[in-house]
Amino acid sequence: MWWKIYFWALLILTMVAFIGSVPPLTSLTFADWRGVAESILIVIGAYAYVIKKEVFRSQIWKILFWYLTIFWSLDLLYHLFLGQSLDFLQVLFKNSSEVSNSTSGDFGVLASIILGLPALYAIYKLGYKK
Repeated sequence: MWWKIYFWALLILTMVAFIGSVPPLTSLTFADWRGVAESILIVIGAYAYVIKKEVFRSQIWKILFWYLTIFWSLDLLYHLFLGQSLDFLQVLFKNSSEVSNSTSGDFGVLASIILGLPALYAIYKLGYKK
């Protein structure tokens, strides 16, 4: 029951985030596109886990789990510690919303990772079935 509530809340929050924060496509950065792709895959992972439907093979879920784990860890490192000192990483991690206010971008990244952690667990369970 908890997973179904989480899935529907995640789906609604993702749709609201997409609709509410749509900048012009020309101003989107690589990090924005990566975030959109990650959000869609997270919702698909939560759906597959809740409905118990095989969307991808377990090997794909394993790759997706490690991709998300690595990039989310790097996101946290960049936004919490390294953002000011490593300018060359801005291409990978700086969102278009961070141009005006870096604090709101850091909070947004942290909030999205915290909200996505249960879905990351679901993706782990889909990849490493026992």
